[in-house]
Amino acid sequence: MKRVHNPGFTLVEIIIALAILIVCFIPVSTLLSSGTIQSSFNDYYVFAHLRATRILDVFSSYSYAELIRLEQQPRTGNLVPVGTKEPALPPEYLMRLAPEGYRETWYFPVVEPGLGRLEVIIQWRFPGPNKEWKEYKLEKLVHQRDLSFYAEESL
Repeated sequence: MKRVHNPGFTLVEIIIALAILIVCFIPVSTLLSSGTIQSSFNDYYVFAHLRATRILDVFSSYSYAELIRLEQQPRTGNLVPVGTKEPALPPEYLMRLAPEGYRETWYFPVVEPGLGRLEVIIQWRFPGPNKEWKEYKLEKLVHQRDLSFYAEESL
């Protein structure tokens, strides 16, 4: 009598294959979840850049003399007022931040006579123990315009 050889998988082989798949899947799933969290943090950097650019644009329209007067008073707050109607922070950002976990500051230190540096610092903090402040800083050099040539010549 001839034996029939059935080329199927045994239960032990299936269990070993599943164990290998699970061991390989754990690091991949951890990597994916940490990538998602990191992507969420990058959203805040993009938002901070856009907000800091807006603040710099508004203060760049000030004259050098006006910025010098404001130099002594660095401004800090939840939102630096840069327009007549200031939009609130997006609700999805506020939900993920710690209470009082967002602030904006701007400075105008004079580097040398006629040249100053406009600095905008955006800071945020997520809730939880031992969570440090994240920071985004944007700077722009502002110089005093020399209008002596225009004052001497009639246009």
